Amino acid sequence: MSLKSWIRCEKYDLKCAIDNQPWAANAQQLYRTTVLEASSRTTFWGPTSNSGGNPSDLHSGERLPGSNGSKPTSLNQAAVQRRNGLDRNVLDLDPNVKSHLFDIYLKHIQPFFPVVSSYSIQAYPPTPLLEAVICAVAAKHRLAIASWRDLEYTRGFIQEQLAQMFSLRAKYEPKVQTVQALVIACARFEILNKDYADFLNVAITMALMCKMAQDLMLDESLKVNDDTDDTKFRRQLWKSCMFMDVFKAAIYGQTPNLHQDYWIGLDRSLLLRRETGPLSPSDIAFDDFVALACHLERIIRSLYITQRSEPSKLLGQITSIFHLLDRCQKLVSSHLHLYDHDTSRALQMYVHNNRLLIVLGVKLSELGEGPAISELKGIVEQQRELVVHEAIQTLSWLDGELTHSPFTEMGFILYFVSRALLVVVSQLNTLGTTSAQSNPLVSRLLEATESARSFSDRLLELNRWGVEWYQAHTIRGILGRINVESRAPVEYESQPVPQEVEPSFDELSMDSMWATEDWEALVESCGFDSWIFPNFESTL
Repeated sequence: MSLKSWIRCEKYDLKCAIDNQPWAANAQQLYRTTVLEASSRTTFWGPTSNSGGNPSDLHSGERLPGSNGSKPTSLNQAAVQRRNGLDRNVLDLDPNVKSHLFDIYLKHIQPFFPVVSSYSIQAYPPTPLLEAVICAVAAKHRLAIASWRDLEYTRGFIQEQLAQMFSLRAKYEPKVQTVQALVIACARFEILNKDYADFLNVAITMALMCKMAQDLMLDESLKVNDDTDDTKFRRQLWKSCMFMDVFKAAIYGQTPNLHQDYWIGLDRSLLLRRETGPLSPSDIAFDDFVALACHLERIIRSLYITQRSEPSKLLGQITSIFHLLDRCQKLVSSHLHLYDHDTSRALQMYVHNNRLLIVLGVKLSELGEGPAISELKGIVEQQRELVVHEAIQTLSWLDGELTHSPFTEMGFILYFVSRALLVVVSQLNTLGTTSAQSNPLVSRLLEATESARSFSDRLLELNRWGVEWYQAHTIRGILGRINVESRAPVEYESQPVPQEVEPSFDELSMDSMWATEDWEALVESCGFDSWIFPNFESTL
């Protein structure tokens, strides 16, 4: 065995020799002795997934006591039992592989998304479904050593477990472990879906997750003042459910599953917690994400639902939303010194996205006329330039480190990037790309699009289907709309402007975007990717 292999084994504390043979020679011998058997997943290790180690290093390769070379190993025995219909509800992963993936999850994902903790593993032993979800998410991490065959088997196991859960004859049994599994799985839609077009599974899974969380009365943990380990865990799990509910509602263009009263209670609880005991930086960061989710829920219900309030009531709601945004932005700014580089940027991207949704929602609202309406439109006019500059800022933060951050791993940042890129491309088409030398704003817009293009290339270099693959092609599709959507002034809006006709310098202003853009048509034109930018006017 090469020196490099021994160094890797020593680094990861792995068993590189199996029966006093290198793993490659032992694997070949194992194949020759079992070639007459039906092919099983555990016979073939598959290629390396992410970090450069060989996945077979993690497999124990131990033989059954008293067995010889012609008999199947314990790994193959489990596969044979599964083919015969035995132990179908047991996750057949090598203990070393499972332990390695759990370590990856607890070290790199759990700190910023506290659904599973060391306490919950002891108090609520993981079910096979929860184990499979943790292993599947961790296997896609860049530092994981896991076979793609193990990952595919785990995905199939999860889908089989969910199929049993949703079957007509299945008994409804709400469990804490099931809620944990569904929260984690919904963050990575490729774990739940067989292909990219089957997004309905996520919506159904989200509804079941919220139903179980309510039946388990996890929200009661917000009303309890004690800080026992169990109360803390249930409180974090409830906040994770609410965060995921509103986040997926915004992505898929749906109304949140949980009632508005739950969000009001959560907002009050967050304010109370900040005023009481000290919190760790990771807890403060997660609470800030949840606070922004509460604000996003208010935006969706006030501006993007099908049946809106009366204009007078809607005016008060919009004014309140702007005040809440200012409060959230000040809250995040006061905590930035506590966070690392990626966390601070992710939180600021969330603030930028919420402001964009407010301005776009007001543009699509039919508020009528009146002094109060004019005042509100004046407030929106003050926010419009800030939205464009924040979108540019969001795209300028897309460096190599952010590509491998946990927020990108779970798909949260990718949602903000696509929204910001739509604004940048729309503004760039309005101003024109030929005035980059005379207009500094156009130069910044072009730099933002190049940053997004480089980010999509890095996502595609990961060579894995899922959120990254889907969003990378979404970004490329949005970039493909540059120099395609130039629009005429309002009075000539029905007549398309030839692309060879360039706007004069006097027309190249920030006002032209907001005065000439047909915002409703802009949203409807995003049918290329309704998952990223749904038609809020008709679906929310």
